[in-house]
Parts: sequence; structure tokens; C-alpha cells
Amino acid sequence: MIKSFPDTIKDAQLHNLKAKSKFLVLGLEVSYDEAGLKKKFDKQVLETPVSELSYAGLAVGLATQGYLPFVHFGRIEFAMLAFDQIFTQASRWNYMFGGNYHCPVCFKIQIGRQWGNGPQHTASYNSIFLNSVGLDLFIPSTPQDCWNHITYILNNKNPSVILEHRWLMQTSQKIKKKIKKKIPNGHLYEEKKSDTLLITYGDSLPDCIRAQQILKKRNFKVSVLNLSFFPKEERFSKNIINTISNFKNLYFVDSAPFVGGLLGSLSAEVSSKINHLNIYHLSPPNTPCPTSTKLVYNYYLNYVTISNKILKNNNLKKFSEKILTFEDVHLWPKFLYQDNYKEIF
Repeated sequence: MIKSFPDTIKDAQLHNLKAKSKFLVLGLEVSYDEAGLKKKFDKQVLETPVSELSYAGLAVGLATQGYLPFVHFGRIEFAMLAFDQIFTQASRWNYMFGGNYHCPVCFKIQIGRQWGNGPQHTASYNSIFLNSVGLDLFIPSTPQDCWNHITYILNNKNPSVILEHRWLMQTSQKIKKKIKKKIPNGHLYEEKKSDTLLITYGDSLPDCIRAQQILKKRNFKVSVLNLSFFPKEERFSKNIINTISNFKNLYFVDSAPFVGGLLGSLSAEVSSKINHLNIYHLSPPNTPCPTSTKLVYNYYLNYVTISNKILKNNNLKKFSEKILTFEDVHLWPKFLYQDNYKEIF
């Protein structure tokens, strides 16, 4: 069945609520009828006051007592009020007690761009979570990722964070509702006999796949590696690094500023382990996102700018310089993912 990004999130939560009575959903607006959770699982869905630090602390406490709290934060900026509980309590808890006292709390946090949110509500801050030892980090790019990540935490003893790009809300996919004991670190959308790889994550995936399709029509093949799971023990798995090593030209494509970011960390690791690579970094400038329509148009990358960068580097004629529509640049992309990828663990 084809499901949208938010519908898959709801279905995965309903599955977990039914599977385990100690799975709890906490946060603002989780009890609303639109969420579709409270009526079916009244005792497991807890509407909280507007105090992020307080209900994050409640969730950490519950997790140490055998519960599985799933905490909703509508914005990363508001979640920052709870960083003490996330970073100095949850992520360090098991370590402080000698490795035998788990704290399996999960924080689902919305991040990234949305038209009109301007400089204060479009950040990702993914590198903060990546740099925090003790936390499993999930960044879903597809509805299938949402299902895999949320159902996976049902049996995960580690504290975790799901960074949910709001830009992907209208994407959809045919969902396989299979419960996996092990989930992939990423997915490879491969074109045979390609020596060029786009490496991305989160909300940049639709534009990378569109660029891949455009370039293929011009007889230039590129593959796309999308990263989605960053375990606490090994943020970038050996299989991810080995997959990258099969390509000569690497394009790291980010929707957040590259400096100090997630892909910047991977780029440094790849450069230290693999020789003879051509590496390019594509990202917004190292400034906050503007608010005005015209300035946002020039801030984020899109499939046209990605395609033209690759074509230019290979001395090929540029893709059409047509002006993208308002919807292309500012509204959630309506994108149907196909199952033409290979899972990388």
C-alpha cells in the first residue's frame, strides 16, 4: 500500500502502541484527533504541558523504569530547551551505570526548511546529535525509513533521536510493513557503470534522484547514496565507506551549511581512508536561511543546480536554465519513491 510520510509515522506508532503496553507517546498535540492515537490507546498517549525540559525529564525517568517513551518535539528550536535531558542524562545514562542500566527513550524532532520560517526555524543542527556519544541517530528520507526507524526502537535499548525533515511530508512510497531486527545505514540508488556518486541524506534525496534522472537522459550516469541510520557505535559503517570507495567522483549534497555538518564529517573520514578521489561539496551558504521568497530561491540547492554543477564539471551542456516554479522551491515536494535501491548496512 502506498503511504505518505506522516501517515507512515502514525501507522508505526500505532503498531508500537499495540505491540507493547509500555510504549508511550508524549508531547504537545499528540492527543489531538488528527493524530489518531489517543482514542485507541488512551493510557499510553500523554498530552504534556508546554515545558520541553520537564516532559523530556519525565520521559528519561520513565525510560529508566522499563518504559519506552516516544517524545514528540514539533521544532528543533524548542527541543533545544531539553538538551540537558537529551545529552547529559539520556545519552550518558547507561555509561554512568556501568553498561547495565538502559535508558531507551526516543526523541522525534522536526527539523529543516519550510517556506516562510526564515532564519529562526529552518536549522537542522544534525552535527550536535552526531557528535553526542551514546545516542543512536535516525534521519528518515522516505516513508519506508519512518516505518523501519520507529518500529526498530521498540526493541532498541539505546536512547535515540529521530530527526524528521518536515520538507518531506508530502512524499510517499509503497510500504513494506515488515519488522526488522537490523535496519540499513543507507540506500544505494545505483546506475551500473557509473563512477560518480551523489552522497546525501534527509530532504535532499528527492532532488538528488531527480538530478540522477535528468543526467541519465543526457547519457551521464550517476548513482545516489542516501544515509539514514547512524548507530552510536559506528556513525558511518565500514560498508558505507566501502560503497563510497567504488566511485571516483563524489558529490556531497547537503540542505544545511556544509561547514561543521554531518556530510563534512563523512567527507573528512572518506578523504583520510580513500585516495585518488575527486570530491565536491554542494550546500547552502554558511548563513541562516532568509525569509523572503526571492532570497530563499537562491539559498537551497535543487535538482537543476545539482545537475548543472555535474554537467559543468564534465564539460557538458547545462540543463535548461528555466525558472523553477514557486512550488518547486518553496512547497513540500510531492514525490513517489520507487523500490530501485540496495540496502547498505
